[in-house]
Amino acid sequence: MDTRRWLRGRGALSARVVDVTVTVLLLALLVGQLQTHVTESGQRPNSWLTYVLAAAMVLPVLTHRTHPLVSAAVALGALVAYSLAHYGAYPGINTFVLVFLVALHAERRHATPVFVAAIAALSLAVWVQPVGIATTSTWISTLLLAVVAVLVGENLRHRRAPVGRRWRSARGCWRPSARNGHVARLPRNGYESLASCTTWWPTR
Repeated sequence: MDTRRWLRGRGALSARVVDVTVTVLLLALLVGQLQTHVTESGQRPNSWLTYVLAAAMVLPVLTHRTHPLVSAAVALGALVAYSLAHYGAYPGINTFVLVFLVALHAERRHATPVFVAAIAALSLAVWVQPVGIATTSTWISTLLLAVVAVLVGENLRHRRAPVGRRWRSARGCWRPSARNGHVARLPRNGYESLASCTTWWPTR
């Protein structure tokens, strides 16, 4: 049995389980909000389109790891359409979670445009609301929550990433490194192609 392949499979399964669980929870939360929200003046009552847009805002969580930009485009596009239609329940939590997850699982070159697009979509969603529904404080708190989401996600991603390593080949299997006099050896875990024996040290 290939242990490494089995472990990778278990890791992928865990990621799918987490994404599905988060999606189900967000859907349940949003549907609950839609069913309990009291429509105010200028807002439109729920219809089948409301639930279609709600699903479009949440389901991209399932694909955010592999297609972060496309997932964000679908979710944010649904958010803008939902807001322009003046439906009642505020769906901001879905966007905050998506921004957090993309920052957690994607590279910065993907997380940054998602964050910027989310800020734009959330701002539009707040300012197109009927008079008396949203205020400047609503907009400011929305932006702050989005900033917190991206910062926490990126911070956790860096903490979870393996410590950066510098590798250099050596003739002997054991050799003192250039830092702190440490002696180290290349682990036999798929790095054999680099060198038969290699010293390494973590970067700081």
